[in-house]
Amino acid sequence: MGKIRTLIAHNDENVTNNIINTMKNLDYVEVVGTANNGKETYNKIVDLKPEVVFAKIDMEHMSSMEIIKKSKEDLKDNIPVFNFITTENVSDEYMKEAYNIIGRNLNSFVTEPVNHREIDNIMENYKQFKENQ
Repeated sequence: MGKIRTLIAHNDENVTNNIINTMKNLDYVEVVGTANNGKETYNKIVDLKPEVVFAKIDMEHMSSMEIIKKSKEDLKDNIPVFNFITTENVSDEYMKEAYNIIGRNLNSFVTEPVNHREIDNIMENYKQFKENQ
């Protein structure tokens, strides 16, 4: 199994660096890129083909909902696993809409401040999923 290709998308450099530093401890993860807005995130999803994306839910130039809709439309079944970073609880309606587009399997919502243990759990779950395919 190769390393899990991961993209980090957040407009706060401290949050991005926190996630990257956590992932440096996971020898089975490769951070293939970072992005600071929605349009850049979508373009890097297409260009870099990450398996997992950690993305702030409310980014400039394209919302996370627009990113998942466009990813699903353009990439069909090859869309990455999305972990949306939010500063507060997300409404049930928003989560339901997101899960209707991309499915619930492995996709999640992460509340800031991002917890190292939560990132470890998300990546470990994805690793186990990949190994069992």
